[in-house]
Amino acid sequence: MTETSTVRSGEHDTFTRLTLAIPPDSDWSIYREENSAKLTVKNPDLQFDTSLAFDRIPRTRLLALSATAPYGELSMRFGCDCELETTLRTDGLLVIDIKDRQSDTVDHEGITFPPLHRALGSSRSESRKADAHSPPEQPETGLESNAAIDPLVPGDPSEPEIRLKTPSVGLNISERRLLEQIGRAANQGLLSPVGIPPDENNGIVVPPGSSTPSSGPPQILPLNVTAETSVDQGFAGVSDALKGGSRNTACISESFVGISEWGDGRSLVEQVADARDAVYGEFDRPDSAAIKQLAKTYLFFGFGAEASHALDLMSDNSLEITFLRTMASILDGETMPSGNPFEDQESCGGETALWSVLAGGSPSRARDGDEIQQAFVRLPEHLRKLLGPDLSQSFAKVGKTEIAASILRSMDRVGNGEIPGKDFADAIVRKSSGDVSDAIRKLDRVVDKNSDYSPQALIELIDIHWLERKPTTPAITELAEAYETELKTSSVGSDMRRALVYSLSLNGRFEDALQTVERITRRDGSDAGLAAKLAVMDAMVDNAADPSFLKYALAHRNDIAQHGSAVLRSKSARRLLALGFPQAALDTLATREKPADDDVMLMRAQAAIALGQPHRAMVELLSVSSNEAQELRAKAMQTYGDYRLAGQTLMNTGNAAEASRWLWLADAPEMISIDEPSYYTQLAEATDQLVQSTDDTTDLPPLANAQALLEESRSARETIDQLFNVLRTSGLEQ
Repeated sequence: MTETSTVRSGEHDTFTRLTLAIPPDSDWSIYREENSAKLTVKNPDLQFDTSLAFDRIPRTRLLALSATAPYGELSMRFGCDCELETTLRTDGLLVIDIKDRQSDTVDHEGITFPPLHRALGSSRSESRKADAHSPPEQPETGLESNAAIDPLVPGDPSEPEIRLKTPSVGLNISERRLLEQIGRAANQGLLSPVGIPPDENNGIVVPPGSSTPSSGPPQILPLNVTAETSVDQGFAGVSDALKGGSRNTACISESFVGISEWGDGRSLVEQVADARDAVYGEFDRPDSAAIKQLAKTYLFFGFGAEASHALDLMSDNSLEITFLRTMASILDGETMPSGNPFEDQESCGGETALWSVLAGGSPSRARDGDEIQQAFVRLPEHLRKLLGPDLSQSFAKVGKTEIAASILRSMDRVGNGEIPGKDFADAIVRKSSGDVSDAIRKLDRVVDKNSDYSPQALIELIDIHWLERKPTTPAITELAEAYETELKTSSVGSDMRRALVYSLSLNGRFEDALQTVERITRRDGSDAGLAAKLAVMDAMVDNAADPSFLKYALAHRNDIAQHGSAVLRSKSARRLLALGFPQAALDTLATREKPADDDVMLMRAQAAIALGQPHRAMVELLSVSSNEAQELRAKAMQTYGDYRLAGQTLMNTGNAAEASRWLWLADAPEMISIDEPSYYTQLAEATDQLVQSTDDTTDLPPLANAQALLEESRSARETIDQLFNVLRTSGLEQ
């Protein structure tokens, strides 16, 4: 069923904002050109409503906005040298900010520092978490380290009281008021301390507020807090409910994934040798603790398979061992299945969230992307090289291109030499940012290198051509055919087959594309095969010559009618009607939506008229009131011979010339409007003159009667001559 997303807008001093809802789990991207951009959402049933877009904004930064099809495309044209920033919120609302370009960043020795308002965050509802591993430095107050510890606000004895380590003297009034407000908010649950040590219960950390506090003196924490308002809490609860999650989901201990602490600075050979020597003890029995340490050493250096083999020496299946095995699989580049141990851990923060995203989790569910970035920077250099490209792509695919680009920049500062996958990740970031031309150039280079990332780069390159409906070069198609054969059983085999279908279809090789669809059906299942076939049909409707179009559209019209999108069915039916196949058009428009939209009903009525079924056409048009519908009603009336009613119907549409024709044919010249001059108006006037010039002359004397008859005859001949002149001039005599 067609989904409609209304584009709304708002004007601000330095930017213009557009907001629109997109369906969950939809792939989307923005392609930016010099003075324009195009948003593409891969959802064939999504339509954008732009009727309200300019109700609240002037046409200054944004000059024009139009929705096109297929796949929910939204085209924007700008009137300024603007920056484009996009944010996908957890509730599915996509925010597009068209900002005035400002040179408000300072570049110092190759490091770009953002303006202060961006560093602090632009949304009140967005909480910025301080790094739990590095508490802030305390101000130098001249006090000794054992300064007094005072509670900020006396709390209810039944509630856990939060104390902050602060000096009790040397504070001015403003500082004291700030600390009092922080304490009050903390005891109300609006501030959460960061850096709570993990519970010893199997490494599980329960978020604040979800467990009963232990007895004893109140916990003393450094001044390291997370802030949110009560409104934020309410909206977060709604968002978590919509996602089916919980705000109190248990998080694993970061000690399980603290891989940056598993090395001691020595070389791989030295550390592995010592760890292996400790595996077997005095009685030639494996030591579980030593095996776990050996596995951690392998993981620290990026050897996932070796770590897995080491863990096979022990029968321990504890939670920690399960996470170690999963980390080993991630380091080896394996695709994590649904239900892996890191699932739903994105919101936990720190290194736990980092590994959850690397395991396939969505960065959009993370409570703070910057916190994941900080955890990534703490990894050893060789792990940043290994994991950075995949992590950057994960952020780019959900629209967080700034963080994705920042991860790539941090990799530039890691040693020398080429980093595998970095160019490919950079291309993905540029594609998501809308810089399509640079993305294509980088993807071309990755494809030419014939590296492990070349097949993925080729798939992305073909996808860009498909979204823009531009043919690929013969060389790209040939390479895709070769990869499809070589990688048919690999993890990218299904995507390569799909990309090959796209490339063949864009180049008009529809027969070869349908043969590839058959292979997709055999290897990837009927659903994947049907999706690929509909893609071929979509390209065929747009690009095929008439004979080819008729060959495939008639053969596959049942698939188009039963499974095709509303856009595909409408395009196919419209072209079938234009080529004179009304019955095939009706079959294609056997719509599944109730009620059908106006365009579908108009085309069904047009097909019914062409089939000589005017009454069916009238039924199809019962709920449509547009001028086009009125004209089709008039055609239906003409088909069953009611010319008078057809003329009256056309008169209501403002088409007086055509209405006059049918009223003339209905022998009702008196109903023709003389306010709209036309050939039929002149005919009506001449006919009226003929009728009015016929007077009764029988009461006149014979000679006078004869003279009057001669005058009437002359006048009649002149009027008839005038009628023929009108017919000859207009071409109506034929």
